[in-house]
Amino acid sequence: MAARVRDPEHTRRALLDAARAELVQHGCSATTTVAIVRRAGLTRGALYHHFDGLVELFAAVVEELLAEIDSSVRLATRRTRTPLGALRRGIHEYLRCCTRDDVRRIVLVDGPAALGWERWHELDARIAAGPTLAAVTAAMRAGEIATTPVEPLAAALLGMVTQAGLEIGRAPDPERRRRELSKAIDHVLDRLCVEPTTG
Repeated sequence: MAARVRDPEHTRRALLDAARAELVQHGCSATTTVAIVRRAGLTRGALYHHFDGLVELFAAVVEELLAEIDSSVRLATRRTRTPLGALRRGIHEYLRCCTRDDVRRIVLVDGPAALGWERWHELDARIAAGPTLAAVTAAMRAGEIATTPVEPLAAALLGMVTQAGLEIGRAPDPERRRRELSKAIDHVLDRLCVEPTTG
């Protein structure tokens, strides 16, 4: 009985793992439900029991990758001494995650095209908007960032970082592009500071 209770979770996990592998290897446009269930050792019926088709499975993979990025960012900022330092380090960790092959292919290249910009942006913002607003608010309260309306500033920073991630995803040399964009974002953060700091 216990094994039967666990089976749906194991089936869903197998489908997500198989979909991720197929998407990284072949891209969204060339990935099929047949290939996914074959890799997972399951049937198409099992896939449609858990997901309403390939797009919903793809969205679930994107959400899972975004959650992994969020965990990496939280871990990277855990021991940072100042709110602004945490904001800066979190941005750099996000951009580092954007150089990963699976994140580039699935989240940054295929994601907006397969899911549509509005849905992709909603998934991305669901993970990033709250922490960005909290980080900017904390830095402003600590006197590290000059006082200004906090929500527009957080939205502007989030838009800048999101665009930087998309640039890295499409770059021929993602690591080089990451370094270039990281320096540019550091310059913007320094301009916001009451006193420039490297965190």
